[in-house]
Amino acid sequence: REMRRRLLAAEKKIAAALKVGNDIKMLDAALAEVEPTIGTFRILFDTQPRNLKRAKEHRKGLQRWLDLERELERLVDQDPNKVYYKLADAVDRGTKLRDEFNYPTPRQEELIETAIDLRANSDLGKIDSESEKVLDVLDRAAMEDILDRASKFSHSTPTIKEIKRLLNLPMMEWYKLELKKAEELGEESRRIACEIELKSLFLDEEGHKYSNFGRHGSLKEPMIYAKSALFGKKKIAENMLVFTKKQQSALTTLAKGQDKVADKAIEKAAVQASKWLRIWAGDMKPGKITQEDAATEFISYGVGANTEVRDELYLQILKQLTRNPLVEAVPESRERLFELLLVCMGTFAPSEDMERYTIMFLRENAPDSIPYIRFTSALHELQYGGK
Repeated sequence: REMRRRLLAAEKKIAAALKVGNDIKMLDAALAEVEPTIGTFRILFDTQPRNLKRAKEHRKGLQRWLDLERELERLVDQDPNKVYYKLADAVDRGTKLRDEFNYPTPRQEELIETAIDLRANSDLGKIDSESEKVLDVLDRAAMEDILDRASKFSHSTPTIKEIKRLLNLPMMEWYKLELKKAEELGEESRRIACEIELKSLFLDEEGHKYSNFGRHGSLKEPMIYAKSALFGKKKIAENMLVFTKKQQSALTTLAKGQDKVADKAIEKAAVQASKWLRIWAGDMKPGKITQEDAATEFISYGVGANTEVRDELYLQILKQLTRNPLVEAVPESRERLFELLLVCMGTFAPSEDMERYTIMFLRENAPDSIPYIRFTSALHELQYGGK
C-alpha cells in the first residue's frame, strides 16, 4: 500500500507538469522527485510511475525548444542579411517543431514570430520568396532581377540555380517554354508575343532557306509557266520570278501539282491581278481604271481568295520588286509596290511558307520610307487581331 501511495504521489506531480506542457523547470522538478518519493521501495519493487516514460520524452521536446530559444535570442538582434542562413535554418526548425511538438513558451513563440518576420523582410528573404513566384510563371525580366540582386550577396539556392539555368538557355528553347507556360496560365497576349518571337528566331536560324522565294514549293516549272506564250518562251521562263513590263500570261504557282491543270477561272483572275498590279505601280497605262481602283481590285481579290491564290499575289509583288530597272528612273514605282505589299500584309495573310519568304525578302529589301517593322506589325495585327 505504501508503494502504491508513493507511486501515485510521483505520478500526480508528473501529470501536473505535463498538463502545463511548456514549463521545463516544473517538469524537471517532478522528475527529480520520483526517486526520493519512491525511496528504498525501488529495491523491493521494479515499478515506476506510469507516466514517467512519457514525461522523459516530453522533456526531450522541451529541451529542443529551449535550445532553439537560446539560438534565436542571439540571432534576432543581428542584421538578418548577415545571419540569414542561420536565421532561415532556425525558422525552419521552429516551424517543424511546431508541427511535431507544439509546446513553446510565450517567449519562444514570440521569438519564432520575430525570426519569421526578420527572414521574410530581409533582402535575402525577399529574394527567396520572389524567386519561387517568378520561376513558377517564367517571368524573364523578374528572373533577371532576382539573379542580379542575389549576386550582390553571393546568394544561391536550388531555385536561383534553376533560374540561372533557364536564363542561359538558347532563346528558341526559352520561348518554347514560355509559350507553354502562357498557354497553361491562359495568358493570350503573352502567348501571341511568344509565337511572334519564335517566328523571328526561326528565321534568324533558318532564314537562309527562305532568302530566295524561287524555292517556294508551289512554283511551276519555268517552262510550264511559259508554255502559253507564242514567242520567247525561253526568256519568259528564265524571267518567271523577276520584274516584267509585259502582261503576265499565267500563274507562277500551281498548288495542286506540276502535272495538273490549274482552275481556268483562277488562272484568268490571277493574270488580271498582275495587270492591276502593274497599273498601280505605274508600269502600265491605267486606261479606264485609276491606279487607286487597280490597287483596290488587287486587294479585294486577295481577300476573297484561298491561301494558294494569296501566295500567288504575294509572289507577283515580290517578282515586280526583283531586278526592277525602274528603281532609279521611276522610284515611285518601287515605292508603290512596297506600299501595296504593306496593305496586303494587313489585309490577307499568305501561307506560312510564303510568309517566311516575304519576311526574309523584306529583311533585305524594305525601303527606308517604310521600315521593316511596319510590315511585320501589319501582318501580326491581322493574324492576332491586335491582342
